[in-house]
Amino acid sequence: PAPAPAPAPAPAPPSGGTTYKASLDFSGVQGQRGWFYRDSLGRNMTFNSALGNWQGAETYLQLFSSGGHPGNGLDAVRRWVAPSAGSIQITGNAKDLDGNGGGGVTVSIRKGTTVLWQQAIANGNTTGFNYTVTTTVTAGEAIDFHINRGADGNWNNDSTAFDPTITLTTGGS
Repeated sequence: PAPAPAPAPAPAPPSGGTTYKASLDFSGVQGQRGWFYRDSLGRNMTFNSALGNWQGAETYLQLFSSGGHPGNGLDAVRRWVAPSAGSIQITGNAKDLDGNGGGGVTVSIRKGTTVLWQQAIANGNTTGFNYTVTTTVTAGEAIDFHINRGADGNWNNDSTAFDPTITLTTGGS
């Protein structure tokens, strides 16, 4: 018998594509590889080197490498700022990390005041939801990844995995 045909090669990344992944780019420096760690009032969080995470003004308002925890009144917001104009594709999964209680969270991806994707995640949903969002950006334009305490208004046990990957393609296709 003839040998099986070789599998098709994986598609090449788009020309000029640069990938940014929240967990891999995570650091204790605001703005490194375009990532900022903030609250929903636009205030920068402070890096806690002992815990290895970003801490907001509220006790549990935090961002860590692969997700975060909302505050009682403020969202945890991971911001990415585009280094140049182009098209971006945002992919990933958002899910609950702490099934010990609480009523879940609402996560969203925003460009300015426009919500590009939003999903409520119930407590205990460790499968979560996949997302693929495509949009254009101008140089310096921000994409915000919000973790909100959810419709129940309760922020207990709301640790959430939210680790987006952004592929920026500049110029023509």
